[in-house]
Amino acid sequence: LPRMFELTQGMFSDACRSFFAKDLHAARAVLEADDLIDGLNRSTTREAVEMVKGGALSLESALELMRISRNLERIGDLSTNIAEEVIFHVQARVIKHGDANR
Repeated sequence: LPRMFELTQGMFSDACRSFFAKDLHAARAVLEADDLIDGLNRSTTREAVEMVKGGALSLESALELMRISRNLERIGDLSTNIAEEVIFHVQARVIKHGDANR
């Protein structure tokens, strides 16, 4: 979660900078980080489940960790939405929904 928090915080910062400065480089950095955040969310969920199965973590604690991870992932998604809008406004290109030519 600490690494996920750092990345998400950077994504939001880059998204805001890209919006106010119309900075395509910062917008693209946000888009690239989104896949990493998604992967960290999936791995956090898997690890929490395995820890519950192994008895190293209570179910309540695991659910809390997964909720935090999901919320951080959602912040990453919202930052990505901002970056996509910046690219649309600067380049008149729609890149939502996984366009391979981001």
